[in-house]
Amino acid sequence: MFYNSVLDLIGNTPLVPIYHSGFKGALFAKLEGLNPGGSIKDRPALYMIRQALKSGDLQPGMTILEATSGNTGIGLALAGALLHIPVHIVMSESASPERVKILRALNARIFFSPAELHTDGAIRLAEKIYSRSPEAYYRPDQFSNRAHRDIHARTTAKEIWNDLEGDIDAVIAGTGSTGTLMGLSSFFKTTQRKVRIIGVGPAQGEIIDGIKDIHSSMRPPLWDETQIHALWDVSRREAIAAARRMIREEGIFAGISSGALYAAFLQNQRTLWGKRVVLILADNSFRYMESDLFDPSCITADALAPAV
Repeated sequence: MFYNSVLDLIGNTPLVPIYHSGFKGALFAKLEGLNPGGSIKDRPALYMIRQALKSGDLQPGMTILEATSGNTGIGLALAGALLHIPVHIVMSESASPERVKILRALNARIFFSPAELHTDGAIRLAEKIYSRSPEAYYRPDQFSNRAHRDIHARTTAKEIWNDLEGDIDAVIAGTGSTGTLMGLSSFFKTTQRKVRIIGVGPAQGEIIDGIKDIHSSMRPPLWDETQIHALWDVSRREAIAAARRMIREEGIFAGISSGALYAAFLQNQRTLWGKRVVLILADNSFRYMESDLFDPSCITADALAPAV
């Protein structure tokens, strides 16, 4: 099949069954890691740019400036490279080396914030950089930009609905910038079938790449907890064990945040027995090759996350 550019490959990601969870119901994984930039954030990155170009907020000669944990930055850098728009990314020093290498390969300029401040530190540094020269930058601000939410309602949620012909009971996604969760909620509340929207974040004091404790970090303006039905949390160790299990048993190279979703599902699956459930796997594991996800000393001895 012929496409005009890799940007046309964004979206319409596969939905595949998960066979070995022990779940008494039907479990599916939406493989967002198969987007060209490797994550679900390709969707809002491109849509935010296109909307800004349409509105005039992004003018010729301006630079895109965004704070990110990595995936949104990669999506913006990918789109920027093809649209010939310079991109500056602000991210924590703790970002995975693979993310940094990908961004540099796409010619994005990177500013690092202190590792101990996580993504909140990157947001504050991006605000500082912007304040020095606001006329030079366009800030998509994935945490407040409604286009982020809207694209998931228009595409991600609709694709799930169409693929399952409306026969779905619950969708589970991570609590990062929360645009995915809010977009899912926005779409599914318009359908006649009641679909539960469930968020997954790190347990208090835990650090899991790509998602965050929504209560202890800066609250994304997009976030509205009343729009979801449950909020589950897991430890990093549980997330990594579940991601490894998905790789071994399903052949799905899930990233760490995707492992968090699977771990949370395994721990709470009794509440969904008999239902049809979709996990939104936000990225793949190839950008975590140097992390503890692939630590050789742990892989063979690691206990699989239990199926409850």
